[in-house]
Amino acid sequence: MTIHSGTSLLGESLSLPDSLWADTAIPAPPIKSISGNETADVLIIGAGFTGLSAAIHLSEAGLSCMVLDAAEPGWGASGRNNGQVIAGLKQDPYIIERLYPGELGHRFVQFGDQAPSDVFNLIKQYDIDCAASNKGWIQPAFSKNGIGAVHARCEAWQQRGVDARLLEGD
Repeated sequence: MTIHSGTSLLGESLSLPDSLWADTAIPAPPIKSISGNETADVLIIGAGFTGLSAAIHLSEAGLSCMVLDAAEPGWGASGRNNGQVIAGLKQDPYIIERLYPGELGHRFVQFGDQAPSDVFNLIKQYDIDCAASNKGWIQPAFSKNGIGAVHARCEAWQQRGVDARLLEGD
C-alpha cells in the first residue's frame, strides 16, 4: 500500500513534472491517504525503485509493508530518469574498489552490474506492464576529457567481465 498526503513538497507540485515519461506512462493506481490507523511490520519511506523493490522483497519474506511517499510512485528521481535502467554506480568500479578494498568493494561493483537484471527479472516475475526494453546503454562523450573517461570506464568494466565495447565515429 502506498499512502499519499499533501499537495506540494518544497513548493513543487506533487504531480509528475511535465516530461515524455509522465505523458506516456500508464496511469498510477489510486493512492490512499493516511487515516492514522495503519499498521505494518515495516514502514518504507519513498515509493521510488528502491522503496518499491524493498517492499516487494520484504513482502516475499512474509512481512507486511507500508510505503509512504509525499507524492505518487516515481515522482522523484526514479520517475525523472525517463525509466532508464543502467548498470553500475555513480562512481566507476575502480573508484568503488579503492574506497572499499577487498571483498566489500568487489561485491558492491557486482551489485551495480547486476542491478538491471534484477529489475528486469522483477518486471517479468510480476508481469509489470511497463514497456520494458533491455538493450543496454550508451555513454556519449563530446570532448577529449570525456572520451578519455569513457575509454577508462569501458576498460574498467571489461576487466570485470562485462560485455562493454566502444562505439566511435559513425
